[in-house]
Amino acid sequence: MSAAPTSGAPNLDLSLTVLDLAGNTVGFADPPAVELSRRTAAGLDATWSGTLPAGRYLVRLDGVGHGSPSTPGGYDDYGSLGGYTVEVGVTDTALTLGPALLPELVSGRPVDAPAGEAAGGTPDYTWSATGLPSGLSLDPATGRLHGRATVAGTFAATVTVRDGRDASASIPLTLTVLPELTAGPHDLVGQAGEPFAARLVAAGGTGSHAWSAPAPHPWLRVAADGVLTGTPPGPGSSTWSVTVESGTQRLTVQVTVDVTEAPAAVVVEDHRLAAVAGHPFVATLSARGGDGSFTWSAQALPPGFALGDRGTLSGLAHEAGTFRFVVRAHSAGLVGEATVTVEVTPAPLTVTDQTVRLGYGTADGLRLAAAGGTGEYAWQAHDLPPGVLLSGDGVVTAARASVGEHRFPVQVVSGTQRAGAQVTVLVSPGPVSVVDRSVAVRAGRQVRLRLAASGGDGAFVWRARTLPRGLRVSKAGRLTGVLPRPGRYLCRVQVTSGGSTAHGVVRVRVTR
Repeated sequence: MSAAPTSGAPNLDLSLTVLDLAGNTVGFADPPAVELSRRTAAGLDATWSGTLPAGRYLVRLDGVGHGSPSTPGGYDDYGSLGGYTVEVGVTDTALTLGPALLPELVSGRPVDAPAGEAAGGTPDYTWSATGLPSGLSLDPATGRLHGRATVAGTFAATVTVRDGRDASASIPLTLTVLPELTAGPHDLVGQAGEPFAARLVAAGGTGSHAWSAPAPHPWLRVAADGVLTGTPPGPGSSTWSVTVESGTQRLTVQVTVDVTEAPAAVVVEDHRLAAVAGHPFVATLSARGGDGSFTWSAQALPPGFALGDRGTLSGLAHEAGTFRFVVRAHSAGLVGEATVTVEVTPAPLTVTDQTVRLGYGTADGLRLAAAGGTGEYAWQAHDLPPGVLLSGDGVVTAARASVGEHRFPVQVVSGTQRAGAQVTVLVSPGPVSVVDRSVAVRAGRQVRLRLAASGGDGAFVWRARTLPRGLRVSKAGRLTGVLPRPGRYLCRVQVTSGGSTAHGVVRVRVTR
């Protein structure tokens, strides 16, 4: 901008001052006047140029003096009052938008910060933004972010500024909202005289947490990673303030350690228990010391036994004998152990009177039953009925006993135990059958053959059904007679015994 006297008064001297709206001088020009001749001089006008922020400004022109009016060539500022020509040239700079330095954003923490730095263009500016986190807004007049972000995360926003001539500039703005730092309080438990260690836990912030303590503790120490260590000298409760930092967030929490008396040693007494083979067994083991609460474990339990967590030993012994095994009681980090002995005695040997049913003439047998003892039995009997047999392992047979009822006493031995009972064998007639027979004789010679049968009641009655001429069958089962001619002959016979009847064939071969 420049100012000069008009052509009507070319010798007026002036100065040029540029003021902002607050009255501050932002530019000044008053070149020195130089006399060129009695009628002309240089440096009477004023020109200023410079760069100003967008806005409104005032230009003030003032007449100035030069030297003293009492000396040749001198004049005062009154002599410079008159008309002036003023020219102002304004060149706009381009609107630009740069990033601003934002503070650390934390969910729930209030924000008041510029979203960007605008320059150039033409006043006034209008601001807008997209993609801001929930809870934050942009002041359209000032371009400042306000509010409290409600959600943590990383957000891609865009900030735009628009000037008075509708020119605009935009920048991307990546906003990282950290979660609020949280921690504790921490309630911990220790034992007097025992080394103590625990890790403090925090969440939120940058994810990296640094711990410290504003004041020392009598026996606790805290490391930067939040690990508490120390050895409590005695029982009691202790509270300590510790601080955790993450980024610009800082939080003080209380740590309380309740120290209890060290538990007494765990003592398990040796146990000697009795059980009976084949019978359910239950016993509860006992211990003392620790914190009074125990869990149990064992090694090499006898077959059929189990030990519960609370010390209940139970099971079913399958065999007699003496069994020893080690049990352990666990309480408050301490362990005690002892030996348990279980004496398993055989169950009482028992045998009851029994009835055995067999068919006459059969080789089948039935085994007598006993219970208890060692599980292995030896059987004995004296004065057995005719035809009745008893094996050492208790099998009764009556292949040669007569039909009817046979009684006899038996004894069974198992280990050192002995028991007796009465056995009744009922022999019933079995199905009768004919034993096939054959005979060879010469023609004209006497045929003599005893027929054979099995089953029934042992008494057989025979008769012929069809016989060759010259032969006959007696009731006692004798086939007799003479066949005069050579050949092969079939004799069909019938036998009855014990109410059962059977048929058979006897073959006779007659030679010359």
